Amino acid sequence: DAEAEVAYRRAIESGDFPADAYCNLGILRFRDGRLVEAMNALTMALALDPRHVEAHYNLGNFYLEKGEARLARLHFELALDLRPDFANTAYNLALACIVERDAKSAVAALETYLELVPPEDAGKAGELLTKLRATINES
Repeated sequence: DAEAEVAYRRAIESGDFPADAYCNLGILRFRDGRLVEAMNALTMALALDPRHVEAHYNLGNFYLEKGEARLARLHFELALDLRPDFANTAYNLALACIVERDAKSAVAALETYLELVPPEDAGKAGELLTKLRATINES
């Protein structure tokens, strides 16, 4: 990771895909538990490229882990809007919606996820979708 960080710093200084480099630095710092630095790096990626899908996705993950479902949902929705074929974003959006107790939106996100993955990868998402639909029908 130390070598990767040096390489990303060089990329930023030379202007070689700096938004990607900041995003990758953010991921490294998040893994190291340096959360403020991770958030700063991901925010810098978005400052350079507001449509940077991976930065939105990773900020969504950051916020979801910190219990900030509303902010997580915002970033997942932006990432999914920018790249509608990224299944993991749809799944994580569903999780954020569940935390927010928005079952209908969670169902829609899980349906999107299941459309994007092969049936053998559906796993727990299909079970979760069935439970959420039952919850909605009980309401």
